[in-house]
Amino acid sequence: MGALLALGGAFLLTVVLEGGALLLAVRRWRPVYVSFLCNLLTNPAANALVAGLTLWLGVGAYYPSLLAVELAVVWMEAAVYRLLLGLSWRRAGLWSLGLNAFSCLAGLVIW
Repeated sequence: MGALLALGGAFLLTVVLEGGALLLAVRRWRPVYVSFLCNLLTNPAANALVAGLTLWLGVGAYYPSLLAVELAVVWMEAAVYRLLLGLSWRRAGLWSLGLNAFSCLAGLVIW
């Protein structure tokens, strides 16, 4: 039960931080909604995967696992931004990279 609460809290924090940052940046709700969809697709799986890899490989694997999974998430979310918002690959990649760096760093600070 504790693990599910932790995953839910991480998801909620990510949605609020990324959605808020995006709303401040573009002042439109559709990109915020797409950001929510991206996080619904990637966040729970990414957090569970990093936790599983850390349990399996040991605590020393946390940061390398986090980096590898975050890079995959950035790519997947950029593809969603491109598909649903019609952004160029460059712009979608920058949005995804910036939003994920922001929420990941916030999560590390809080953790």
